[in-house]
Amino acid sequence: MQILTRSGFRRQPWKNGQGTTWEIARSPSEGDFAWRLSLAEISTSCPFSSFEAVERTILRVGGGPMTLRFDDGTTHRLEPLFAPFKFRGESNVWCELGESAAHDLNLMVRDSRARYEAQTLRFNESLSLVCRSGETVLAFLGGSAMVCGGSSNPASLAPWDVIRLDGEETALIQVASPASSGVAFVARLAHFPAG
Repeated sequence: MQILTRSGFRRQPWKNGQGTTWEIARSPSEGDFAWRLSLAEISTSCPFSSFEAVERTILRVGGGPMTLRFDDGTTHRLEPLFAPFKFRGESNVWCELGESAAHDLNLMVRDSRARYEAQTLRFNESLSLVCRSGETVLAFLGGSAMVCGGSSNPASLAPWDVIRLDGEETALIQVASPASSGVAFVARLAHFPAG
């Protein structure tokens, strides 16, 4: 089990130069990704970068409202927080903000190289994560929590920390206090076999 914190996210310019993203995790570590999880701060309305043959899942995790406007005339408002929305990476998308900046989480998966499942999970006391052989599980936390993984000691998690499991690993996330509830965006990813 790995705990990925904001101080370790890699800052990168957007592909179209219109914004900044912080890369959280990707596979492989170099070259074209099979999948990538990143966090972006959007401070002004702008177009999104285009990614051919990629499926994107986006969710607003902080800040003001965001509306995605597609070139076919459809729109989608990213509400509430942690509500995932899927769209094609090659789409022409304009991101329209309200009066304040927004933060969004973005999962990108290349069609020909990986499969995935992703959802937002809300829990009252604890959330169990199980990763199977050949898979990676990523859990992006919406609030403070504690996590135990395998034989490791419990560790504190801050909002927007990410738990990464690879292969046959497990983790148990517990809310910070008995009166609170938790939320996590959880993605399960696996590469297609080579050849």
